Amino acid sequence: EKVRAQIILLGQDVRVESVTVRDEDWYRVLVGPFADRARLDQAQKALSASGYKNLLLQQRQAR
Repeated sequence: EKVRAQIILLGQDVRVESVTVRDEDWYRVLVGPFADRARLDQAQKALSASGYKNLLLQQRQAR
């Protein structure tokens, strides 16, 4: 939740997903969605400048 709040302060839409793996809780912080690649690039630069490592994931559209 702390990371989520910090990223919100950067002006990004963010949500947290959790999962339990081998009795251990893991959390994924997701930022977006983005309307286009330019906005994605801007967000990645802002996150990187604030010290966040990021990985681009693309969600599949529901059918």
